[in-house]
Amino acid sequence: MKSARPLPHDLRPAPRKGALFRPDWDLRGLPCQSSAQITQAWESGFNVQISLEGYPSQYCMAFLVVLQLEKEMSLYMLYRLRQTKHTLVCVPANIPADEKSLRKILDEGLKFLERSGFDMEEMTAENIDSTLTNYLQKI
Repeated sequence: MKSARPLPHDLRPAPRKGALFRPDWDLRGLPCQSSAQITQAWESGFNVQISLEGYPSQYCMAFLVVLQLEKEMSLYMLYRLRQTKHTLVCVPANIPADEKSLRKILDEGLKFLERSGFDMEEMTAENIDSTLTNYLQKI
């Protein structure tokens, strides 16, 4: 049964004040050509039921991914929402200026996900390629 109310990725609401990460409504996945651009990644060991950014409460997987885009590193938090079959991509509210600030926001992102109930595990290179290739937007 389809809801009569539009989903958040259709409405594109403004980010919440004070949020560590904010949705990037223009992204449907990781903005890279190849999984070789992924330098580090973490995934949730199991699905967690959660309500995100106005979506109905549902089970989802979470990923935290560091990409090498040209000469800079970028951080992305992905949620694969099972019920709505949507991938919610979030980026840091404040773009890290250097490796130290990237590490800090990465640590904060992992803490946030763990407090939300996700059991985050670092992914191996083989696991990154087999799992995250489905999430590449290839822009």
